Amino acid sequence: MRHRKSIAEYFKDKRRLKILDYGGGFGTLAKEIAKITPLSEVDIYEPYASKYAYENIQEFKNIKIVINLKENYYDVLANTDILEHTEKPTELIAIYNKCLKKGGMLISHWNFLPAFIAICQNISILDIILRRLCLRWVFLRN
Repeated sequence: MRHRKSIAEYFKDKRRLKILDYGGGFGTLAKEIAKITPLSEVDIYEPYASKYAYENIQEFKNIKIVINLKENYYDVLANTDILEHTEKPTELIAIYNKCLKKGGMLISHWNFLPAFIAICQNISILDIILRRLCLRWVFLRN
């Protein structure tokens, strides 16, 4: 939960953004963001959202669950604990890139296994991948 609060804090001085919480589950991250920036639009991409997910966000007028991705639409794409669950994380990052407006930002938290870290060597390899896709991204420590 601490990493979700750290991501949400990034939005403290931001207003009227279009934000996508990719794989947002029950809306935990989206709710933290919506509290901090209530004038922003927060979409949760969760194609198989549970009834609880819809109930969990109903008090927030600026959050909605979407099942289709919009291209070149979002100012920020945020996610937590998604990339480590896919076989090809760089392909998923390319999907993220399509969703973002030019100059958009990716904010991501993950917990990769040591094997992936060994393949990537260090964060700078991932940085190169993200920069080739023309993504701005933020590395937050909590």
